[in-house]
Amino acid sequence: MKTDLRKTIVRDPLMVWAKTKVREAIALMGDHNCIEGIHGLHAEARCSCVVVVTEERRVVGILTEGDVVRLSAQGINFDQPVQEVMTRTVMPLRESQFTDLRGTIHLLQQHRIGHLPILDDQDRLVGLITPSILLQALNLEKLSTEEKVVNLERLLVERTTSIDTQRQREKLLAELVTQIRSSLNLQTILELTVLGVRQILGCERVNICQFTSD
Repeated sequence: MKTDLRKTIVRDPLMVWAKTKVREAIALMGDHNCIEGIHGLHAEARCSCVVVVTEERRVVGILTEGDVVRLSAQGINFDQPVQEVMTRTVMPLRESQFTDLRGTIHLLQQHRIGHLPILDDQDRLVGLITPSILLQALNLEKLSTEEKVVNLERLLVERTTSIDTQRQREKLLAELVTQIRSSLNLQTILELTVLGVRQILGCERVNICQFTSD
């Protein structure tokens, strides 16, 4: 099953202006309301960073939880603007160009990107993706493929069993006809017929009725 890549995008990521204080950006990431209506890896991704944008929603930088930890260790003043500490080298991707799951995973891993902003065709921010979300989608895609293989194998077994059963019935029927033809005794013919039909139909009891003409 091919993954719907649109579902891997975290829509409406947290955004701040370049002049927003670092402290305010951190508070925004820690606000529980930021995950309202979303769950799992999407919720984690949305609250793990803020994307720094212009009024036209053009991406100019990003600040992640990892950046916050590093800045805390350095004793940076959190009252300064985000633009002073944000990561400016951001490699966004247009949603219309987001068509290759494996290729995008390779891109993130190659450049060690933890959060990739997704833009519309006017280069406005519409979402973001993370390696964790894409890898989860890839695993689900593989699982779906494996399930297809299992189902195919099951159908093949059922089909093979059906063919074998049909061949066995045809063989029993041929043997029954041969035995009936070789016997002139009516009782023997009836007994052979009952036994053969039971084997062919796989049932425990068979009734044979004899009709006589007036």
